[in-house]
Amino acid sequence: MKKVVTIILVSAFMMLSFSCKQNVNNVTTINEDTFEVNADNEKIKLAVKEAQETLDHFIEELSKHAKDTNYWFVVKSKFESADYNEHMWVSTLGFDNNQFTGILINEPYWVQNVSIGDTVKIIRTDIEDWVITNDVKQISEGDFTEKYLFEEQ
Repeated sequence: MKKVVTIILVSAFMMLSFSCKQNVNNVTTINEDTFEVNADNEKIKLAVKEAQETLDHFIEELSKHAKDTNYWFVVKSKFESADYNEHMWVSTLGFDNNQFTGILINEPYWVQNVSIGDTVKIIRTDIEDWVITNDVKQISEGDFTEKYLFEEQ
């Protein structure tokens, strides 16, 4: 069976809104938070590349502001089952020994071996996207998936 990649976006927490129509930019809407993208999508590859290239900045900011409630740090990683991959967001609690610890903040659509609210560990090389939100300044950084998948062509 062909592996399908599912991406769960969490843009609502950043007070951003957008609409995605069925099959726009080779992205199929499953529901308001879940989109299906082919695993070989070039835009996904670019998003992951940029996220990995800038991950040191995320880690540096996390180390400075992890306990500051005005900041929210999330990372995206792949979670697997036999036939599907889902790429979901994790609210990041810390980074130690080359891995992130956090709480899964998406409800899985297909993958059944994790649930929303589970504590998970993700190694650095498995990070596919990241977002830092500063509520006081009302700014965010990262979110490369949205940048690449939903940019105007």
